[in-house]
Amino acid sequence: MKKINDLQANLVYKNILVSTVLLLASVCLACIFAILFTSGIQVFVTDYMAIIILALCNFGILITMYGYFYYQAASTVKIFKNLSILFTVIVFTVILSAVCMIYLSPYAVPLAISAIIVALLISRTIGFIANLATTLLVLMGVGILDFAVNGGSVFFLEVFFGCSVSILATYSIMFMTNKNYSRFKLIYGSLLVGVVVAFIAMMLSLIISLDWRYFLLAYAYSLVGTVITVGGFSILIPFYEEVFDVWTNFRLAEACSMSRPLLRKLADNAPGTFSHCVVVSNLAESCAIAIGENPNLAKAAGLYHDVGKLMNPEYFVENQDGKYNPHDDLIPKHSSRMIISHGNAGYEIIIKNHLPEEIAIVAKEHHGTTLTAYFYNVAKDITAGKIDETGFRYDGPKPSSKISAIVMICDVVEATTRAKQPDNAEELRRIIDNVIDAKIKDDQFSESEITFADLDEIKVAMTKVIPSIYHKRIDYQKN
Repeated sequence: MKKINDLQANLVYKNILVSTVLLLASVCLACIFAILFTSGIQVFVTDYMAIIILALCNFGILITMYGYFYYQAASTVKIFKNLSILFTVIVFTVILSAVCMIYLSPYAVPLAISAIIVALLISRTIGFIANLATTLLVLMGVGILDFAVNGGSVFFLEVFFGCSVSILATYSIMFMTNKNYSRFKLIYGSLLVGVVVAFIAMMLSLIISLDWRYFLLAYAYSLVGTVITVGGFSILIPFYEEVFDVWTNFRLAEACSMSRPLLRKLADNAPGTFSHCVVVSNLAESCAIAIGENPNLAKAAGLYHDVGKLMNPEYFVENQDGKYNPHDDLIPKHSSRMIISHGNAGYEIIIKNHLPEEIAIVAKEHHGTTLTAYFYNVAKDITAGKIDETGFRYDGPKPSSKISAIVMICDVVEATTRAKQPDNAEELRRIIDNVIDAKIKDDQFSESEITFADLDEIKVAMTKVIPSIYHKRIDYQKN
């Protein structure tokens, strides 16, 4: 009970701290807006009420976002890291947008920066929310101060048009931040979107002025805003990746580079396991694409799922030379525990090498609580069937995600088809069906939320990919 009360008190202190920080951020934003808008500090004397109102409005938006995160987040452990990312990105984007629209043009507001960064680091849904909050903060800042200082002017209308165009660009770019994006695709696509939506800015500018020079400047400054946006997120994303240890698709792709020290060590010390992992990673990637999961995470998880075998590579058949099998000198239960240990060992190795926990969890879960059938059957023969399965089952846990379930399936299918390559497509489908049916019967997918429809798509994907991996080659020596 005392522990629960301590946790509750800790959360209260954190909530008070966050609220205080957000209030200070709101006041700072209002003051920065006022200084930029009037190019001086006289506004703090003549229009201080406008600044107070703006600060309160800013606080209302930020605290509402915090409330959404606090009550909707599945885990309070990760929420504060995500909040730090979210609010720092929003504040930076608002200030940069204020500078651009005042010193360059209202059509050059780079509002998309917050949405893109948040979408990549947290989620696309939160990215849309961040974009909405950033837009409201900019529009309120300009609207309140423009009315208080100038009594209203065409500048607010220009800012409104600039923000509208930026929102359109943001939503278009956001659709590119799906699970298959790359750095080049994101940058190139963003620039292309900017060229297109700049025409909308040009059309909207006709409402304000029919002067052809104003018309062309609106287009030009809209393009400048796009370039600033691309430069902004290109610089900030690597910074946030490192500071907050966030694994985007960019970093996951880098983790799959064969030059990574851990993969080189696996290739040198356990070549059979390394070859197995490469094939499993390719299969997992295809399966993830088929069911709409993140293919980059699936590929990385497949590549590292068996690194725990580095602890004792010679105990795994794919690394043996056929001359000596160390299991010949062990009792079946001891052999079983040696095999089982690679799951937890893999988790520890992955964490130690500063790879994402999602990959480490897959390494621990990819065998679930399945039975080491070979050693169990050997033990049964020795004891005339009087033996408990418990000591011969993997420690688990069962796969808790679709990615873990995919790697579990690919792991077994790859090993089975490597041991005996199927003669035709029908035999391959039978192998895949038997593997998946066995896992279902053993209740290995009950915690992963994977559906029968997903499993059907996985079967189709594997049936297409495996023949290309084990295709027959021409015997050039006969020619």
